[in-house]
Amino acid sequence: MTTRDPDGAADVTPWRRRVEALERELSEARSDMALEAAVERVRAEATSMRRSEDLPGVLLTLFDEVMALDLGVLRVGLTMIDESGRIEPWVASAGDEGRRTLHKGSFTKDSIEEGALVHTAWESQSWFCFRERPEFIEFIRGIYGETFERVLETVESPEQYLFGAMHRYGMLHAVAPEMVEADAPASRALKRFASAFELAYGRFLDLERAEEAARDARIEAALERIRAQAMAMRESTDLLDIVVTMRSEFTALGHGAHYFWHMRWLDATYEKAMTSGDGTRIGMVMELPRGFHGNAAMTAWEQSDEPVAVFTFDADGAIDYVHRMVHTGRFDQIDPNPPSDDDIRHIGGLTFVMARTTHGEIGYSLPGIAEPPAEDTAVLVRLAGAFDLAYRRFEDLKVAEAGEREARMELALERVRARAMAMRSSNELEDVVAGIFSGLSGLGVNPEIADIVLVDDETRDCVGWSCQWADGEVRTYSYRLPYTEHPFLERLARPRTVGGEAFHYRLAGADKQAFDDHFFAHVDLLPEVRNALSSIEEITATMVPMSRGYLVAFRPEHLDAYEMELLGRFARIVDLTYTRHADLQHAEAQAREAQIEVSLERVRSAALAMRTADELEEVTLVLRDEMGRLGQPELE
Repeated sequence: MTTRDPDGAADVTPWRRRVEALERELSEARSDMALEAAVERVRAEATSMRRSEDLPGVLLTLFDEVMALDLGVLRVGLTMIDESGRIEPWVASAGDEGRRTLHKGSFTKDSIEEGALVHTAWESQSWFCFRERPEFIEFIRGIYGETFERVLETVESPEQYLFGAMHRYGMLHAVAPEMVEADAPASRALKRFASAFELAYGRFLDLERAEEAARDARIEAALERIRAQAMAMRESTDLLDIVVTMRSEFTALGHGAHYFWHMRWLDATYEKAMTSGDGTRIGMVMELPRGFHGNAAMTAWEQSDEPVAVFTFDADGAIDYVHRMVHTGRFDQIDPNPPSDDDIRHIGGLTFVMARTTHGEIGYSLPGIAEPPAEDTAVLVRLAGAFDLAYRRFEDLKVAEAGEREARMELALERVRARAMAMRSSNELEDVVAGIFSGLSGLGVNPEIADIVLVDDETRDCVGWSCQWADGEVRTYSYRLPYTEHPFLERLARPRTVGGEAFHYRLAGADKQAFDDHFFAHVDLLPEVRNALSSIEEITATMVPMSRGYLVAFRPEHLDAYEMELLGRFARIVDLTYTRHADLQHAEAQAREAQIEVSLERVRSAALAMRTADELEEVTLVLRDEMGRLGQPELE
């Protein structure tokens, strides 16, 4: 039945109400469809994630979809919350060229009153909406700093209300200009989006765990390669190759590193091996005094149990550190392309990152003043553990090498000792010095010349036996020359003590020329030997005292500690040799004296047996025979 109004016209109010209701239903349906489509787009973005680092794209999509629905909110954000009370809000701001940028903050539930309200609401999974106090707005401004104005995205309204929809990992929050009830459209929409984000974040965590497992597998593979190289070491010097490998594996894992090093902490010194700047080889090998860095924090870390440390130096501090290292260190190997002071100023200083090992540290440098990520330092600590295996292998090899070196040393000494004991004539001393030269060369000392020098204080001469390379061959010769005409020889003639300290003498320039002139004036040498000696422009003589002289090794550089010990052991053998030499000389003198007496007795007997003058010719023949037997020239 159609109702009519008093004038008889049909009453259309029910139809209008019906149409309005249908329009509302249609509007709500459109809103629901728009909401569902927006939520679906967020879900699609979440399911399309292939890496954990894709999460920011999901967040930006989420924020854009919420704002596009015209829910009457001023801005939207995401807050991550955990049971410890940590609160991390994420918001987006308009960036350059239309791009939007994510910003992350962090505070705790105890930092401000609103923090406690949010955390309580999350724990109980209850709806909340409260007015943002000026103190809270200023607190957020302090968290985001200079980006705050871009984070707000809108002109601040007189009143702002924060409300949020909870999910398992925190809440999706928004800011509106008025109070929002739990059943308001904005609230319902926020809850739908929060559910979609929970799905996205669950996928993110799955990806993160998978990536972490894959990364851990890559790290373990890198460590295993280092361990394999350590077990394959055949010489202790192979440890330097592992330093290069560590740097290569570290950077291949995506971590930044410039120079990479290994350093042993000894009682009084550090032994440091450092890669070149590009990490492809060892650049420097050096010995440094303990505490050379003059940095109390470094010293404190060495004395602590902390596994890792980071030290930063501005440009001036870094330059001072490098200069101290150069001036106090003893370098066995020097990088031909070290950083200059200008290079250090250009990069703004240096940062050192170091991890403790059982015997010292490994570490790397970064340009400028930097804060390495925690992941980088964690990997460095794991590398330190792998390097400890390499170092144990290094120590085992050092022990084995020391045993092998000792055996080779004893063999070389025994050969010289046997040659000395086999001498039948003092003239054979040249063979002994040749054996010493060969032994030193075979043990890696590699002298250019080796001499046995005896000091004759009665004649003020140096008597020597020498062995050297000349014209591609080993040559030996003996000499005698006054020690009063050159400082080097005068130094040899000073009082000495068997087993006393060795010393060095550098022959170079005019001093070397003066020595050559003196030597050549008193010693007759083969031309090739003379030329070999003349061609040496400068050389260092290392002299080890003996009972009546010195064992001398000549080469361009000083001998190291091992080589000095070796030279000293040969010197003790030479002392034995000289004793044998003196015994032979004494025996030869006695034998000659006895032979002379026998010859004299024969001549005397022939003379006493003469009966007539005619027999004088027979006595003369006897005299001639005996003198020939004694090696004297025949009588005219």
